[in-house]
Parts: sequence; structure tokens; C-alpha cells
Amino acid sequence: MITFGPLDLASPAEAEKWISDGVAAAGGIDILYNNAGGARFGMFGQLSTEDWAFTLHNEVDLVFYATQAAWPHLIARGGGVVINTGSSVAVHGNPNMGFAAHAASKGAIMAFTRQLAAEGAKHNIRANTVSPGPIKTPATALIPPGPTERIRAAIPLGRWGEVEDVAYCALYLASDEARWVTGADFVIDGGGGVAGL
Repeated sequence: MITFGPLDLASPAEAEKWISDGVAAAGGIDILYNNAGGARFGMFGQLSTEDWAFTLHNEVDLVFYATQAAWPHLIARGGGVVINTGSSVAVHGNPNMGFAAHAASKGAIMAFTRQLAAEGAKHNIRANTVSPGPIKTPATALIPPGPTERIRAAIPLGRWGEVEDVAYCALYLASDEARWVTGADFVIDGGGGVAGL
């Protein structure tokens, strides 16, 4: 494993350098997994224009920058895979959380991914999204116990997701076992969409 950080993928120049350095180090690129991002939250009536702009820049623009930098390398390689991170909130919203900017940005990512799949098909490039629901991460560990338990109780499978639950889906999409899967969105949320979470 080779690391190139720290870097700011919301900078077109840094995203381009990150891809170029990776291609040089590995001799090419087969898979781009866009999993970086940054969001600010607030109920819609209180959401500032600065937080809206920050979220879209750090959840949409940075995916565009990295993917555009990788695209010619994937074409030259004869194909590859782009996996973008969506969110279950882009599929069914959440009345109790301030996700307007996050939902909008992840909805944009899902649409962007379908367009990548359409344009990439002739180059043997597949593109899909993985849309996680509530996942245990250092960031979600900061949520107070009360809301954490309410979220868990609303998930039909009865627990928060683990990062491995998302990784297994991404691993499948990156593999040849998913060679006929493109333009799809995989919601990994323990059935939260069924419960209206």
C-alpha cells in the first residue's frame, strides 16, 4: 500500500497530482474508489449558504476532479471501474436529521455515476455507487447515545453498519464478478429504507 497524503481532493491540482502519482507508482489504474468527502449538516430552514456550498464542493466537485483525472488513464488501460460513494439519505431522506446539502450532493453523485456508466461503456469502464446508511465510524461515534439508539432501533436488521459491510459491496463491484453491473446504486443500510429511516 502506498499513501500520498495528506492532500486536498477538493483542489483540482491536488486531485490531478494524486492520480498521476498513483499511476506512476503502480504502473496504471484499474479501480477508482471515490470515498472521500466532507459535509456540514443543519435542518433546512437553518442551513447557511456557506454550509451548502462547502458540502457540494467537498462531496461533488472532488469526485469530479479525481474521476476526470483518472478517466484518460482508464481509457488507455482498456477499461476499469469507478465506484462512487452515495448515501441512503439521497434515496429516501430523513425527517429528523439536517441532511439537505448532503442528500443533494449524494443525489448528484448518483446521477453523475449513471452518466459515467453510459459514457464509459464503450471504453469498458463500469461505474456504480455504494450508498451506505448509518455506519459506525469515528465521526458517527460523536453522536450522543440517545439519537444513536433511536437510529439503531429503526434499522430492521437491528444494528448500525460496520465499515466492512460497505467494503464487501465495493469489493464485489471492483471485481470481475460484477463485470455486467454498471450504472447501479447499492443501498447498504440494514433495511433502513424499508423502515423509512
